[in-house]
Amino acid sequence: MQLGVELIALAPLALANPTYFELLFSNGCQVIPDSFGKDEYMYPVQLSPYSRVAATGRKCIFLNHQQKKEDTYQAGPSELVEVAHPQNGNSHLLLHLASSLDLDRTRLAQDFVLNLITSDRQEQVPLRETAIDHSGNGKFVLDLSSLLRENHVDT
Repeated sequence: MQLGVELIALAPLALANPTYFELLFSNGCQVIPDSFGKDEYMYPVQLSPYSRVAATGRKCIFLNHQQKKEDTYQAGPSELVEVAHPQNGNSHLLLHLASSLDLDRTRLAQDFVLNLITSDRQEQVPLRETAIDHSGNGKFVLDLSSLLRENHVDT
C-alpha cells in the first residue's frame, strides 16, 4: 500500500531555532529508507493550530516551509511510499519520530495528531499515549499498524 504521514500540531506551536523533526517508517526491524523525512526550522517560527509540522517521504534533508495563509507557515506535504499492508500477519508497521523539541508521551498525544495519507484518502488520527514508546532523548516509536487498523485506513 502507498502511505504517507504528517505530524499536525493541534495548538499553536512556537519553535525556536534550530528545531528539527525526523519521521521514518520501519516494518518490524527493517527500515523503509524512502519514508525518511526531516523538517528543520532554522529560524524562530510560530505555527498555527492544525499546521503540518513534519512529514514522511522526503528524498533529502531540507528546509521547506510553505505559506498556509498570510503570515502562517507549515512544513511541506508528505510523499507517499510503498509499505507492506499492516493487515498482513507478518507485517508490523512502526513510525519513528525524533525531535529536538522537549516532548514526552503525554505532550505528544495531547498536542499532535497524525494525518494518515493513502492513495485514495486522508484521515487525521489522534495519538494514544499507550501506542507511543518513548525511547529517550526526543525519540519515539509509534505503532502505526494498530492506528491504521483502529481507524480502518486501508487501500
